[in-house]
Amino acid sequence: MRLNREERRPEMAWATLKDYIRKNNTTFRLSDVQSLIPAAFDEVTSSHWEKMR
Repeated sequence: MRLNREERRPEMAWATLKDYIRKNNTTFRLSDVQSLIPAAFDEVTSSHWEKMR
């Protein structure tokens, strides 16, 4: 299945979130992963969205 650019943008944002959590998760406890989520969302900035165009 091929996605156009507009459809790929959420996938790329999701990949950024997962990558941030993967790099910063040191305890592998759910509560710690949940605490990383807000910071992971902060990683997806407007400049990221512009790069995904």
